[in-house]
Amino acid sequence: TNKMIYDKLEIIEERLGKLTGKVKLNSAIIGVIILILVAIISRIV
Repeated sequence: TNKMIYDKLEIIEERLGKLTGKVKLNSAIIGVIILILVAIISRIV
């Protein structure tokens, strides 16, 4: 199910977070960039 996939992604993110504490910050920045791109594209379309 979707919850299983989400849980796996969360576990992967936690493991990466132990390697580099910037994972949460980077994923947040990437998320914001994606939202901005989607907003721009939807305005063009």
